[in-house]
Order: sequence, then C-alpha cells, then structure tokens
Amino acid sequence: MNVSKSKLEALIKELPDQVDIEELVYHLYLLKKGQVLSHRRTGERFSEKTMTDKSAKNHNKIMVRCPCGRELILDCVGGQYQNEYRKKCKCGREWVLTEISELFAEIDNC
Repeated sequence: MNVSKSKLEALIKELPDQVDIEELVYHLYLLKKGQVLSHRRTGERFSEKTMTDKSAKNHNKIMVRCPCGRELILDCVGGQYQNEYRKKCKCGREWVLTEISELFAEIDNC
C-alpha cells in the first residue's frame, strides 16, 4: 500500500510529543484500511484491541489509566491470594495494586 506524504504529515502533526510506537503502527494499520481517526480515538481502539479479556471474570488483568494518559493492563503477579497486579508505564511510573477485600474477610472470620 502506498500513502501520500501529505497524509503522513497530517497524521504526524496530530500526534503528541511522546507517542507509543505500537499506537503509531496501529495508526498506520487503520490508515491502510482507509480509516482516519483522531489520535485519541485511535488510542481508545488500540486499548480495546489489546485487552485480552474485558469481562469482569478475568482476574488476571486490571486496566488503569496512568496520569500520563496511557491505559495500562496490569498483570496478576500471584502470591498466596492472587491479588497483586504490577506494570511499569513507559513514562516511568511503576504501578502496584493490591486488592485486599479477601484479606479483610479472612481477618473478620478469625
């Protein structure tokens, strides 16, 4: 597929100063399919496509939005309760989330 230089320049002008390479490739993929979307909408669709399971039943992943604007899929890292999720954002922030309701339930039952 060939694309005009003006289309690429228009796409590049719309991008933020820092852009995820995978999102840029997804932009080009959509352009190949004839779809021209805003960077925000492309980012939303990219996040939807990279979610392996959006159902509430998938306890192995949790999605959060970093203050830098990126959506991150945090992976369960295990442990006794299978309740800790971690991921490092490309902006440098490290995310660690621990779900503690089962711990409280166990304490209440003592």
